[in-house]
Parts: sequence; structure tokens; C-alpha cells
Amino acid sequence: NFNTQKTEDAAVKAIRVSAGSIQAKPDGLLFDNIILSNKKELKKTASATLFEAFKPSLYKYAPAKNLIAYLEGHHLGNIILNGFGGIPLGSEILNKGFAVSISDAYNLLPAISLFVDASEAPDKAKNVLQQLDGALDGVIAAVNTTMHVDLSNPVFEKNKLGNRNLVKIYLNRLPQKDFKIPLLNLLSEPVELSYGMDSNNILFISMLPDFNLENGKNDSVENTDLFKKALKLNSSGDGDSGGEPGNIFIFDGKIFGNFISRLAKEKIGFEILKKYLAPIKSYVQIGSGNGINIKGKGFLNISF
Repeated sequence: NFNTQKTEDAAVKAIRVSAGSIQAKPDGLLFDNIILSNKKELKKTASATLFEAFKPSLYKYAPAKNLIAYLEGHHLGNIILNGFGGIPLGSEILNKGFAVSISDAYNLLPAISLFVDASEAPDKAKNVLQQLDGALDGVIAAVNTTMHVDLSNPVFEKNKLGNRNLVKIYLNRLPQKDFKIPLLNLLSEPVELSYGMDSNNILFISMLPDFNLENGKNDSVENTDLFKKALKLNSSGDGDSGGEPGNIFIFDGKIFGNFISRLAKEKIGFEILKKYLAPIKSYVQIGSGNGINIKGKGFLNISF
């Protein structure tokens, strides 16, 4: 029995059943959910694409080293990414598949990476990379001018390396009097930003040091215990999930805890976060659709 505004009527009518359960296990909590739709009504909504079957593949490229979290899904065409000078990644690029990873790669900063299967629109992806490159040139010029940067000791070092561009950013070289960031003086290591597209039309933007798309093939997310745990979770229970991976999310509480512990030592407010997140060892979630229905499972591993 739904009470909704008229603008929500189509989406509400599209859902026949939405149910979920939580089961307590010796080592955590098991989540199970299902959404059954009305196919005719579903076609009238923007949510229809979320019910489509999806087979992820980008986990083969994302490096597993010190991985905190990994998310892979599809159909983010209605979401605009406004980083780096407001450059959008439109529906043609994001609808096939995307992945985001967060890794513990720097002393006080996480390394965030974006991977996009741009095989359906490689020319548009190349245009995005050109815009990103131009926007970064603008940022570099603006910082050098307005911050009175010593060009003999530059904040940015930009190079072209094969199929990728590499920008090294030395945040500790920013003039302290003009650009105040907490812990700026502690960021002695350069932050790297790599971006480009490989021969398989995989677009990547990564903060990982010494990043190369080929690296992930040797030590990728698919080789991690948590990824394997998610696949096992998908094929367990009533067996109706089929074992084929769909949208997937994994989180490693131990690696995140190591990162938070370093921040907590700097006494900047992360001590409480460290305390409350300590029991969370990991979380995995996986789900899949068949064009009409969506099933999903998740497991939160906790230990006190």
C-alpha cells in the first residue's frame, strides 16, 4: 500500500513485490532482497535499465593491492561526473559498464580509480579524455599564476607515457600562505593522476602510483578473497541466482582500518571513526537482474 505523489506513480506501479531479510550468522549478518516488477509498467520508467542483465568484466583490470573498496555496475548515464573542470561522462560512455576502486596507496590520501567500458562509444571517450587534458592544463596554468609557484620546484609535472597521460602533483610545494590544507606539509610524496584508454577501449582515470592498466591483469580484484566470497554468496541459498556475477561491491575493513589508524595518529578527528568501524571486517554485496526482476545478497562480517 503506497502513498506517493503523482510524479512517483509510474515507478511505484512498476514494482509488484519488494522484500528483504536479515539473518544473524556466527560471524556477521546476511542480507537478502528481491524486487519483482510489472514489465509493462517498468518500461515507462527510467529505472528499467537497472533491471537489465549485466555481466561485469572490469574487475580484471582493477589492481587488488591494498584495495579498500570496489564497485562495479552499469547504466549510470543519468549521473554526470563533474570533476576536473566540469567534464561530463555521458550516457553513451557509462551505460555499458563502469567500476570505481578505492585503495590505500598514499600515507594520508586514498587513491581513487575509475574504469569505464567505452567500447560502444570510443570516439566520445577520446573526446572526454581530450577535455580532461585541456582542463588540467588550465588548472596547472591557473595555479602557477595565482599561487606564485616556484617553477624551478613545480607543483605539477605532466608527461605522456604510451597510452596514458601522467600528472604528478606535489601538494607540499604549494605556498603555505596562499593555499592552506590540513596536513599539507605532511604530504611529501607526489600524488599521481593517470588517464587514458587502452586498445580494448577501457577508459581509466586513476590516482594509483605507477599505474598501468596491464598491472591489474597480474594482480586484479578477481583474485581477491572478497571477490570470490561475493561470487560464492551469489550462488548460495536457493541456487536461483546462478552464480554469474552482476553488480558487485566489496569492502575490506582491515585495509580501511589501517588507513584510518594513520589518520587518527594526526589527531584531526578520525579517532572516533576508527573506534566505531573497528568491528567491521568486510562487506560484500552482489546482485543481478533479468530484465524484469532484481535479486541481491550481501554479507557483513563483524567481530567484536
